[in-house]
Amino acid sequence: MVYQKSKSCFVQLACLLGMVLLGHAVMAQEKSGIQISADPRVELMSIVFRLAGNQEYNMANSKCPYTEAVDEYFMIYKNHPLIQTARRLREKYGVSYDAPMSLAVHIDNVPSLALRVPLRPHPAKLDKRWQADEIKLFLGQARDFVEKSGFMAFHQQHKHTYLGFNRHLQAKIQGRNIISWFDGLFGAKPGLQTRLVLSAINGGSSYGATFMRPDASAEVYSIIGMHQYDQKGMPVFTDFVFALIVHEFAHSYVNPLVLGSQDLLKNSVSRLFQLYRDQMKASAYGTWQIMACETLVRAVVQLYLRDQNRPGDAARHLEKMKQRGFAWVGKLADLLERYRKQRPKQDDLKPFLPQLAAFFKVTVRDEEEQDKKRPVMVSMSPANGAGDVNPDTAQMQIVFDRPMRKGWALVGGGKHYPDTGDPSYDAARKILTVPVKLKPNWSYKFWLNSNKFQGFRSAEGVALRSVKVEFKTRGR
Repeated sequence: MVYQKSKSCFVQLACLLGMVLLGHAVMAQEKSGIQISADPRVELMSIVFRLAGNQEYNMANSKCPYTEAVDEYFMIYKNHPLIQTARRLREKYGVSYDAPMSLAVHIDNVPSLALRVPLRPHPAKLDKRWQADEIKLFLGQARDFVEKSGFMAFHQQHKHTYLGFNRHLQAKIQGRNIISWFDGLFGAKPGLQTRLVLSAINGGSSYGATFMRPDASAEVYSIIGMHQYDQKGMPVFTDFVFALIVHEFAHSYVNPLVLGSQDLLKNSVSRLFQLYRDQMKASAYGTWQIMACETLVRAVVQLYLRDQNRPGDAARHLEKMKQRGFAWVGKLADLLERYRKQRPKQDDLKPFLPQLAAFFKVTVRDEEEQDKKRPVMVSMSPANGAGDVNPDTAQMQIVFDRPMRKGWALVGGGKHYPDTGDPSYDAARKILTVPVKLKPNWSYKFWLNSNKFQGFRSAEGVALRSVKVEFKTRGR
């Protein structure tokens, strides 16, 4: 049996902010070609959506002395009108994950919180989950929150912590020419500014964000969470930090290419997305367009790790991609590497897009053929999705369409995972029986298989596609 609590985006990183001067982030140009900075805009948005209860800003691995100080200081403001609005925006429009960071880079500073560009037409790089009228309300309430909570005083009080984090990151990435590597792959971008921002509150989540200036030049942000500290409370950076930084910066290069070629990619990628819909949505990748962007971004990261002559990191990265439902990333990186060697001149990747479309066409064909060989869950008792299960039910039964191997993966954890005994198959190995103890008036949730754990396999060894199971018990 496997117990696995659900987590969002992978990360191996730490946090950086920097000294605040009149509400602006202090910039430090690192030899990697990246501006490393504290950014009170990012920190403010992270705190707001932490107070609003967004899971991705409340990860258990975000706990550190600094986030404990944040909670102690700001928790008394959790019912401020701004926090109530943030909750409503999450429920109504899905404002979560990278959406708060997208708005952060579109405001000028704290405490003014003035928009840097008009809202009409909708700014090209501002996440569309933000509605113009809602933004005006949100920012008005944010100004009040900043004033009443003493946000700037809190930020200034912790400047030495931010600077300590900053020094650790600078020491780790010193001498890495990440941006020149991007220039070699995508072509140089005149006027481009690249900024690396770390936020302890983001925990295990990291985001890419872009602001397009009126002159059409861009600011590209890699906003990185953290989850590991030493005994002194300083961040611990593993070598995987380079993959994470490249991943988030790559979105600003890749997304415009993919989203500008939807007609070319839609047929094949949308079919591929249907096969992996549950796995993608579990990682907050809710559309085929996002899946396409994430695929190419991951191939770019794989190519970077190869170029750095880090075969071990490259191999570990590919294994993580398989666990997250992107098993084809290695093949796409191979194709991208061949294209780079064969192209006549250093240019952007627009000429590569027809090859990308052909790659997805072959990939979805292969995946659909493989899918025909997969075992299928025919039924289960209690029924998946049932809302009135008898709490005295003593066992679950899961029925498959073909004989299975002697193994299983019931994946979940926490208070909504059922209390289970040892599972067993019938003689034909088509029916798995799982002893359970259920509570009345309770909801249960778990998975049959996951990207990482795939114990449910046919007798031929083909894994069951992940199945999300949810049901509720009635009262006694």
